[in-house]
Amino acid sequence: EVIQNADDARATEVKFYLDYRNLETLPISLLQSQSGVSARDQEELSKQFTGPALLSYNNAPFREEDWEGIQTTYQSVKANSPNKVGKFGIGFNSVYHIT
Repeated sequence: EVIQNADDARATEVKFYLDYRNLETLPISLLQSQSGVSARDQEELSKQFTGPALLSYNNAPFREEDWEGIQTTYQSVKANSPNKVGKFGIGFNSVYHIT
Protein backbone atom coordinates (compact mmCIF):
# COMPACT_ATOMS: atom_id res chain seq x y z
CA GLU A 1 0.00 0.00 0.00
CA VAL A 2 2.79 2.41 0.85
CA ILE A 3 4.53 1.70 -2.46
CA GLN A 4 1.26 2.09 -4.39
CA ASN A 5 0.65 5.46 -2.73
CA ALA A 6 4.15 6.56 -3.66
CA ASP A 7 3.51 5.52 -7.26
CA ASP A 8 0.19 7.39 -7.35
CA ALA A 9 1.96 10.49 -6.01
CA ARG A 10 4.65 10.11 -8.70
CA ALA A 11 7.41 9.69 -6.14
CA THR A 12 10.76 8.59 -7.49
CA GLU A 13 11.99 7.21 -4.19
CA VAL A 14 10.47 5.16 -1.33
CA LYS A 15 12.45 4.33 1.79
CA PHE A 16 11.74 2.04 4.72
CA TYR A 17 13.37 2.22 8.12
CA LEU A 18 13.04 -0.41 10.83
CA ASP A 19 13.41 1.29 14.20
CA TYR A 20 14.21 -1.29 16.87
CA ARG A 21 14.19 1.22 19.71
CA ASN A 22 11.86 0.67 22.62
CA LEU A 23 11.12 4.06 24.15
CA GLU A 24 10.45 4.27 27.87
CA THR A 25 7.41 6.54 27.76
CA LEU A 26 5.23 8.60 25.50
CA PRO A 27 5.24 12.35 26.13
CA ILE A 28 2.70 13.07 28.88
CA SER A 29 1.29 15.95 26.85
CA LEU A 30 0.43 13.52 24.06
CA LEU A 31 -1.63 11.38 26.39
CA GLN A 32 -3.22 13.97 28.65
CA SER A 33 -3.71 17.09 26.58
CA GLN A 34 -7.25 16.41 25.44
CA SER A 35 -8.09 12.93 26.55
CA GLY A 36 -7.81 13.04 30.35
CA VAL A 37 -6.05 9.64 30.38
CA SER A 38 -5.39 8.33 33.89
CA ALA A 39 -1.85 7.68 35.13
CA ARG A 40 -2.50 3.93 35.10
CA ASP A 41 -3.75 4.04 31.51
CA GLN A 42 -0.79 6.22 30.52
CA GLU A 43 1.56 3.54 31.78
CA GLU A 44 -0.28 0.81 29.88
CA LEU A 45 -0.35 2.84 26.68
CA SER A 46 3.35 3.55 27.02
CA LYS A 47 4.09 -0.18 27.23
CA GLN A 48 1.99 -1.01 24.18
CA PHE A 49 2.81 1.82 21.82
CA THR A 50 6.46 2.73 22.31
CA GLY A 51 8.12 -0.35 20.89
CA PRO A 52 9.78 -1.04 17.55
CA ALA A 53 8.29 0.55 14.44
CA LEU A 54 8.47 0.30 10.68
CA LEU A 55 8.68 3.77 9.15
CA SER A 56 8.33 4.64 5.50
CA TYR A 57 8.44 7.77 3.40
CA ASN A 58 8.68 8.88 -0.19
CA ASN A 59 9.93 12.01 -1.89
CA ALA A 60 6.59 13.24 -3.26
CA PRO A 61 5.03 16.32 -1.67
CA PHE A 62 2.02 15.76 0.59
CA ARG A 63 -0.90 17.66 -0.94
CA GLU A 64 -4.26 18.90 0.29
CA GLU A 65 -6.02 16.02 -1.49
CA ASP A 66 -3.81 13.58 0.47
CA TRP A 67 -5.08 15.08 3.74
CA GLU A 68 -8.63 14.73 2.47
CA GLY A 69 -7.99 11.11 1.55
CA ILE A 70 -6.79 10.00 4.97
CA GLN A 71 -9.70 11.74 6.68
CA THR A 72 -12.35 10.01 4.58
CA THR A 73 -13.09 6.46 5.66
CA TYR A 74 -14.68 3.80 3.46
CA GLN A 75 -14.27 5.92 0.33
CA SER A 76 -11.53 6.35 -2.21
CA VAL A 77 -10.73 9.91 -3.21
CA LYS A 78 -8.93 8.33 -6.18
CA ALA A 79 -12.01 6.44 -7.44
CA ASN A 80 -12.36 8.69 -10.49
CA SER A 81 -8.63 8.80 -11.28
CA PRO A 82 -8.06 6.16 -13.97
CA ASN A 83 -4.26 6.31 -13.80
CA LYS A 84 -3.97 5.71 -10.07
CA VAL A 85 -3.68 2.30 -8.44
CA GLY A 86 -5.59 3.65 -5.43
CA LYS A 87 -8.82 3.93 -7.43
CA PHE A 88 -9.66 0.33 -6.49
CA GLY A 89 -10.13 0.63 -2.74
CA ILE A 90 -9.78 2.55 0.49
CA GLY A 91 -6.01 2.33 0.45
CA PHE A 92 -4.04 3.73 3.34
CA ASN A 93 -7.25 4.12 5.34
CA SER A 94 -6.98 0.37 5.85
CA VAL A 95 -3.63 0.67 7.67
CA TYR A 96 -3.11 4.13 9.15
CA HIS A 97 -4.53 3.25 12.55
CA ILE A 98 -1.50 1.08 13.24
CA THR A 99 1.15 3.51 12.02
